Amino acid sequence: MRQLANQQRTYCGIDTHADTHHAAVITNTGILLQHRQFDTTANGYDDLTVWMRNL
Repeated sequence: MRQLANQQRTYCGIDTHADTHHAAVITNTGILLQHRQFDTTANGYDDLTVWMRNL
């Protein structure tokens, strides 16, 4: 598969804690798109996954 030079990519970093996870999504050029906090519960993990995929 051929990559285009100007194709934008996004990355998610997650800072894990006992009760919450803090996630940030940035572009490959370092622009912050969004950041959010999620509970460390089954619903919180589901919410984090849906949020990431929708960005």
